[in-house]
Amino acid sequence: MQSIKINKLVVYKKSRIVYSQDYHSGLNIIRGKNGSGKSTIANFMYYALGGDFINWLPEAQSCDYVIIEVNINGKILTLKRYIETNTMQPMDIYYGKYENAISQKLDGWNRYNFGRKDAKESFSQIIFKYLNFTEVSTESGDFITFNQILRLLYIDQITPIINIIKSVDFDSPLIRRTIGYYLYGSHDDSLVIDEKNLRLKKKEINDLKSQQKIFVDIYDSKQLNSTDIDKEINKLTTQLEKLNSSIEKSQTSRNTAFSEANKKFNDKKDKLVTLKNEYIQITKDINTYKIEISDSIDFINELKSQSKSLNTSIITRNILGLMPVSYCPSCLGKLKENTEHNTCSLCGNIQEDDAVNKATKVKEEIDIQISESERLLKLRQDRLIKLIDLENKTKTNLYETQKDIDLSVKAFTISYDLKLSELLTTKGEVKVKLSQLFEKRQKAIKFEYINEKINTLNTDISSLLKSIQNKRISQSNNSIKVENKIRDYTIKILKEDSKDEVYESSFVDPENVNIDFDKNSFSIDGRSNFSASSMVVLKNAIRFSIFFASLELPFMRYPRFILCDNIEDKGMEPSRSHKFQRTIESIAKKFNKEDYQIIFTTSMMDESLDIDKYTVGPSYNGSNKSLDIQPINKNTEPLSTNDQRPNLDSDNDMDELFSDLPF
Repeated sequence: MQSIKINKLVVYKKSRIVYSQDYHSGLNIIRGKNGSGKSTIANFMYYALGGDFINWLPEAQSCDYVIIEVNINGKILTLKRYIETNTMQPMDIYYGKYENAISQKLDGWNRYNFGRKDAKESFSQIIFKYLNFTEVSTESGDFITFNQILRLLYIDQITPIINIIKSVDFDSPLIRRTIGYYLYGSHDDSLVIDEKNLRLKKKEINDLKSQQKIFVDIYDSKQLNSTDIDKEINKLTTQLEKLNSSIEKSQTSRNTAFSEANKKFNDKKDKLVTLKNEYIQITKDINTYKIEISDSIDFINELKSQSKSLNTSIITRNILGLMPVSYCPSCLGKLKENTEHNTCSLCGNIQEDDAVNKATKVKEEIDIQISESERLLKLRQDRLIKLIDLENKTKTNLYETQKDIDLSVKAFTISYDLKLSELLTTKGEVKVKLSQLFEKRQKAIKFEYINEKINTLNTDISSLLKSIQNKRISQSNNSIKVENKIRDYTIKILKEDSKDEVYESSFVDPENVNIDFDKNSFSIDGRSNFSASSMVVLKNAIRFSIFFASLELPFMRYPRFILCDNIEDKGMEPSRSHKFQRTIESIAKKFNKEDYQIIFTTSMMDESLDIDKYTVGPSYNGSNKSLDIQPINKNTEPLSTNDQRPNLDSDNDMDELFSDLPF
């Protein structure tokens, strides 16, 4: 039987222990007035065991980390987690007792992530190994973590009273159902695997049958026999070998004739190559001359434009130079008479006599360039005409040479041995038939493989259906046994609740108890709505009944541990809470206390149970709270997690891991 027990819980704040208590096998009761910190201790336990919790009260948030020593199936482990406001925090695990753990800074401690990361295991996987749990997965393939297992071990105050299992964000009926039936011992992971394999094999066989139908629709299935096809292939292969022998003999005589014809062919081929090279070079020269001629024409046109512009300038200078100007074109005032020779009558600047002569000289030089460029252009144009003529002749020569070669090849082919031609034709026909047979053989092999695979799958499916049926029967039998035990214990607890004084008439003689993990609900005799106090009693009764059932049924995976935060609600009468506490104690003491652990908190302690045998720590109140720390100023922001927590993303930071421990 799987079991978890808490041996010790220690909470640290700035190297100082603010809570430290030992816990024992059997019944453990944490007592104290409302607001004295009982729930804080319960939440620390849940978190230290691997629960995902962030709704810390200011006093709890001010603490640094929590260490818990646990006994899992007889093996001692010490677990440490830092108090954070972010979800999915890692866990440090020491494989030994708390006293040894705190004496070690690094040796023996290992850090595990909340979830799987790369190839490293999560702390859930480590705890599962110690519990001898197989990895739990839902029908959709999602793995269950130990955080989710704790949801059925911890009865907290935050979860709505109508929910049978602790509420979390992003919850799903499939996960809740898997948690419930796995802890019942009726969830068989191999059944989930079998059902998944059955779906896959049914899909595979349907796909294969579709392919089989295509073959049957296109081919005669009798013809798709690989053995018969192999016989036909062997016959044609023998025929092909004989044809190859005959062809080889015929080719010998052909090769002799070909060698003579090949010599003549090579001479013509060389001539053809030479002509092609000449043709290519002529074509290149033509393109070059076309570009040069185009450039020359552009150059001549530019020179002519410059000559024309110079000529216009000379004429204009001669005309304007003779015109007398008597009045200023700007102010219209009469200009002074200029008596100086070779000066402008308007501005008075000295005029050079040879300006016209220089312009005329430049024009003459340009005209000479034009004349020379036109001569060179004419030469290029003449050369281009000759190249074009040569191109046409070379092209004709190429055509004639190629035609001569083609005629020679054709003449040789016509004279080719007709017998060889017939042999080659027959060989081609045989090869086509062989190719078709090989293709047909591949289809036949595939068709036979599909038929064989379908037969194998049918056998596998039959085997899986039988296995699934047997496992479902076993699963159903286990579920019935568990549900009957839960019903019996729930009825027993509810009847005890109604003794002496009836708080809820439906609890006097109930018959049926129903737990619906999919809907996260519960009911008795079809009813699920009662007063708040009665709902607390009913929910706690069912959750403790699951626990008690695990003590009787060894196949259950429920780890014989239950943590209940507040047996009662604030509106419950003390006498009713006392009665429930005594009922739990009365049932529990019938079992060997070394086999289980019950931890619950109460603000209405029954005097008969307020003994050292059961109680843990003092009775807490407003002046003596569970955490021995100074009151938190409500106006003060919680300490930054960046300031309080070491960063352990790298091995170099591991020295910080236990720097605040008192050693």
